[in-house]
Amino acid sequence: MRKLNEVFINLNKLIFIIFILLLPAKADTFGNYKKISKNEVERIINQLNKKDVYIKTANIAGKAKYLLPLGKKIKLHKTYKIQRDSKLHMNIYFFKLIKVAEFVSDGAHVEYKRIRKKPKKRDTFKFNLSIFSKHLDLEVTIDELNRVLLGLNFSEFKDGSYIYEINGNELSIEQDKITTTIDLVSEQIVRIASKDNRKIQITYSNFIPITIKDAGEIQLPLTIRLSTPNFSMKINHEDDIIINRKIKKEQFLIN
Repeated sequence: MRKLNEVFINLNKLIFIIFILLLPAKADTFGNYKKISKNEVERIINQLNKKDVYIKTANIAGKAKYLLPLGKKIKLHKTYKIQRDSKLHMNIYFFKLIKVAEFVSDGAHVEYKRIRKKPKKRDTFKFNLSIFSKHLDLEVTIDELNRVLLGLNFSEFKDGSYIYEINGNELSIEQDKITTTIDLVSEQIVRIASKDNRKIQITYSNFIPITIKDAGEIQLPLTIRLSTPNFSMKINHEDDIIINRKIKKEQFLIN
């Protein structure tokens, strides 16, 4: 009986060894971690840069929720007409029906008009989200704002100007004091964090496919969260985002 047990034990060991040897030699995962080569990293970065280039205009609608100091909360409905890089027309509503404000950037200047209020005008290089509310103290460019609304990186990834590292299933790229985190399974940007004095944190989630002529299918996030030490905002896009349809020039005119 003892010898028979030894035979069974040795047989199980042999089966286990054969099973290990038969595993694919080029398996790209180990446990929960994805192996990735430098060429694969460059391919992912090139795909994200192409996404950046292919999106020319966008029509978007959705909800925005703000968490301000002292526990103050605001919920609004907004529509966005975007023309890359720095043109934006935003309509702001209460309850999706009552228009309360309008914001326009023509690329050189911005104008914010509230109902029964005197319009506020600024040069784009002086733009700050505080134009909407004193609590939203954050310097961003219109180009950066448009990029956030479209789920893009703050700027295009440039060869030789970034460094990267892989942590588990995430690829982190640092460029111009911005750390961009890409999920290696979906190959989409999921987080952005600035290391400058703005201390912006952005997360993208709930991706949907959008088909673009000559580019095929790309993924855009429906949920965008932006936070700073002073406030946070959550944007939920509706799923009927329209990409690269012509927008009339009048939408970006400032009187």
